[in-house]
Amino acid sequence: MDTYLDSEDSDDDGKFMFTDPSHKVKRKRKRKRHRILHDNQTHGCCQNKVMICSGCCSIFVIAFVITLSTFLYGFFGVVPPFPKTATGLNPPFDAIAAKRLAKWSSVAYCDTNTISDSWSCGSCTGNVTNVSTADNGFKGGIQAVIGVDHTLDMNNKSVGIVVAFRGTKALSNWEIDDDVRQVNAATYFTNNNTNISSSTSKMMVHKGYQEAYGVVREQVRAQVLPLCGLNQRIRVTGHSLGAAVAQLCAFDFSENPVCNNSIPGQTITFGALRTGNIPFVQGYNTSLQKSNMDSWRVVHYADSAANFIPKTLNSWAGIPVPGSPFTYRHVGREVWYSEDNKDYTVCDGSGEDPKCSGSLPLSAQRILDHQVYMEEVIFPCGTPVSMIPAVTAIMCVLGLMSLCCMSLCVFKIRRTQCYLLRSSSTTHFVSLDSF
Repeated sequence: MDTYLDSEDSDDDGKFMFTDPSHKVKRKRKRKRHRILHDNQTHGCCQNKVMICSGCCSIFVIAFVITLSTFLYGFFGVVPPFPKTATGLNPPFDAIAAKRLAKWSSVAYCDTNTISDSWSCGSCTGNVTNVSTADNGFKGGIQAVIGVDHTLDMNNKSVGIVVAFRGTKALSNWEIDDDVRQVNAATYFTNNNTNISSSTSKMMVHKGYQEAYGVVREQVRAQVLPLCGLNQRIRVTGHSLGAAVAQLCAFDFSENPVCNNSIPGQTITFGALRTGNIPFVQGYNTSLQKSNMDSWRVVHYADSAANFIPKTLNSWAGIPVPGSPFTYRHVGREVWYSEDNKDYTVCDGSGEDPKCSGSLPLSAQRILDHQVYMEEVIFPCGTPVSMIPAVTAIMCVLGLMSLCCMSLCVFKIRRTQCYLLRSSSTTHFVSLDSF
């Protein structure tokens, strides 16, 4: 029987196959486009790559959805109507001084050389003297700006000595925000124990915030001391992370006064986060009340920072926190501002008034409301209010672009990246190099 060779009938190893035309055997001219990997080691490696690829893609998809939802709520989020009522207090809330302190909170975000050297930053306005800064570079830097503001408040008196703390600016500042464990508050706030009647052993505060204040505490006190002779009121302020640190500073000034005068101090913060547990809040409020130092916590409508740290914390970013659960509450009296910063409601003294910002659902939280306070752009420093939507849009677009680029990198790590092929009965892992 005659046989012959056909070069198109070669197998994968390049060897020729004998064919018998009398049996009309159909030639398999179509070469295989892929081969199934049976080797256990290769199979395991390939499976791991697919799992890593799938996991990374899932993370990026989730991040994309969060970023997109933040972007949409930032511009189009629907919030309930703002109540037009307000309650009177003695002392009343000084909206004029608050507007000025919002300016100082913005100044704290500016570069040091444009503040203390020349007072030329975008937010550096008004009749201000004796300006200095304190910062030791701790985890990205916790800058404090100290000065004397001669602008008049609602009582036609100078705003006085101002201590303003900067919020989160550098990426490394997030190390402070993310250290949500709690430590005892007695380190800085109970040296004299003159005002606190409750047990200090139960007063716990955010570890990151306490460390942040601790590294600038002596510098701040040393720079405020020479100003005591001016016989001016001391006002402490800050935004976001800086607001939390400002609250700790106010507590410190209440328990351990820098200036030995009878002029009461004041703290007005913007976009503050929860700082400590219930005993700490009670000790804070009691101490400031006995030292005639009023405390106001301004919240711009749907600012997401007010609920950034939950009341009960068991985990952070999905990771269990050692020593949890921790309880967190707000200090001071909330002043809830309307979306356009025109109207405000003075809330009850609990710090967690359900009729104020706490009445908004989490879905209504908006990042834009965290950037603007009292018609002043807090961060970035010196940015016009009209530019905030554009700046936020650019930040969101850049974030989405980075997510897309990272996703492409995951898909194109190498040409040997594995592709998951599913059949009705068996899952096969196939190498793209075989195509």
